[in-house]
Amino acid sequence: MFTNRHIFSWLGIVMLMLLCPMANAQTLSEDATVSLLSCTPGKPLYFHYGHSALRIQDPAYTAPHGEVFPIDWTFNYGIFSFKTNNFYLKFVKGETDYMLGLEYTSDFQLSCAYEDRTIYYQPLLLDSLQKQTVLDALLENYQPENRYYRYNFVYDNCATRPWRIIRKATGYPEAEGMSGRSWRENIDYYSGRWSWGKFGINLLFGYGADEEMTLDQSLFLPENLMNYVSEQGMTEDEYIGRFTPRDGSFLSSPELAVLVLLLLIAALTAFDFFKGRFTWGFDLALMIVYFAAGLIIFFLYFFSTHPFVNTNLNILYLNPLWIVPIALCCFGKGREWLKKGAPLMLLWLVVALMWIMLKHQTLHLALTLVFFHMCRLAFLGKKTFQKN
Repeated sequence: MFTNRHIFSWLGIVMLMLLCPMANAQTLSEDATVSLLSCTPGKPLYFHYGHSALRIQDPAYTAPHGEVFPIDWTFNYGIFSFKTNNFYLKFVKGETDYMLGLEYTSDFQLSCAYEDRTIYYQPLLLDSLQKQTVLDALLENYQPENRYYRYNFVYDNCATRPWRIIRKATGYPEAEGMSGRSWRENIDYYSGRWSWGKFGINLLFGYGADEEMTLDQSLFLPENLMNYVSEQGMTEDEYIGRFTPRDGSFLSSPELAVLVLLLLIAALTAFDFFKGRFTWGFDLALMIVYFAAGLIIFFLYFFSTHPFVNTNLNILYLNPLWIVPIALCCFGKGREWLKKGAPLMLLWLVVALMWIMLKHQTLHLALTLVFFHMCRLAFLGKKTFQKN
């Protein structure tokens, strides 16, 4: 995806302002080329999945008023702006609008080079009518009333839009069969190992993400689209290249953070056991984290249009109800009630675990943390009651 700092060069804007009112009058020569461009992953999370765009080249392009000149344009469905009003709220709700942008291919190439991303070029084997149909569709999409669209990460993005235009121009059928991988497996791969982005996405995605994708659905990922176009003989190249996911470091990973917290829970539980005390500040801090995560999951579950978040069974153990044990931690009598209720909370986690497994949702690392934390509360609470 490309942010607003990549938006088209000034000359491209001027030309399109002139061309759009007469979109059907733009004529490609027989030497024109339509190419699918595929960009490898970049460093920010929204660049991790690659990017697709369409390139139109023509040494003798005919403009509406008869002028003939060379063109080399890239149409890019990945434009968005952080400066949009209430951008982050709209993003969380799944109401982010992207737009189709136009720029010279040289500017597009410079953007990718600046971000250390490789571009793979696939000239498509189209006849003159099909090439013209692609251009007409792109220019129609670029009309001011059409260029904005409601972005959806898996169903309507920078890869699905070009693919629909190619299919419509060529009459090519939908890809048939199953992909052999789930949505989550594909997204995990490009999110990268040891990644907080992967950790967060998996925490927010429910069992819908664990369903197997059809082959056609899998083309929402730029690399999959790139490979499919090649495999189907729609381009002369049999092999293009491979995307390398942007992995994180284990030393700064969520896996290490959870491991450290589990060791801290074990060490602090042993310390409290032998000292005959209860270090409530640590438990309160963890519960506040659960509550914060639960607020996000709750909001997405009920109010967001993002895919897969409304089937998220992680809401069973991470939800706003953590405000109750947080409140109980704040006074002595409440802490006694919390220790008595810890076995019931642990039982609920077991029920949640069984339900998640029954629905075939991938288990998340956060469940391990909450489970062992509740084991700590139940164990120390039981010891206190026996001594009393």
